[in-house]
Amino acid sequence: SNQKMMAERNQMLFLVMDRQIQTSVLKLMGEDEDMTFLPVEQHILGLGSNESISRVTYNYKAFVSFMFRCYDDVKFYIEKVYACRDNSWATLFYAHSGEAFSVGLINFWLARKEKKKQQQWFMRGSESKLALKRWTQSCQWTFEAKWYLLEAEEAFCNHAYEAAKPFYEKAMLSAYQHKFVNDEALACELAANFYLDLKE
Repeated sequence: SNQKMMAERNQMLFLVMDRQIQTSVLKLMGEDEDMTFLPVEQHILGLGSNESISRVTYNYKAFVSFMFRCYDDVKFYIEKVYACRDNSWATLFYAHSGEAFSVGLINFWLARKEKKKQQQWFMRGSESKLALKRWTQSCQWTFEAKWYLLEAEEAFCNHAYEAAKPFYEKAMLSAYQHKFVNDEALACELAANFYLDLKE
């Protein structure tokens, strides 16, 4: 299989990313994982202190927890992501953009949920939004929908509800026009959560 080939070639970062995508998809489908290959956690243990591998794993776990609104798990894994950041080497540019996007969404949600560390969560979310905004200037097709969605979530955090509404619409439209079906679905779901919160 693809994963076995990666393991044989010691391409552990790509193996972990592939494994986490597989695990996330199965969880989102409500199916049990087919444990025909070594769990990601065993790879991390085998690699000792490889912070880059751990960072990828924790980011995926944080995002799946965010999608299921598992508050305690989100907080646990997102802190793990930040703990790994300073000691991790660079991965592929697009992988970093995906992490910035998911981390931004997670931090804005945590900022709305927890007053105690609200400012910290909000600042982290804003950092991710600014990164996506810069990347949009170089590649509108790939990053625009993600940037719009982070703008919407930031406005939601600031209780700027009327400002948030057009950004949700723009995120959905941009994702549709640029053929990012997953981003379109995510924008629809987060917009639905927004309107439910407003009781509209």
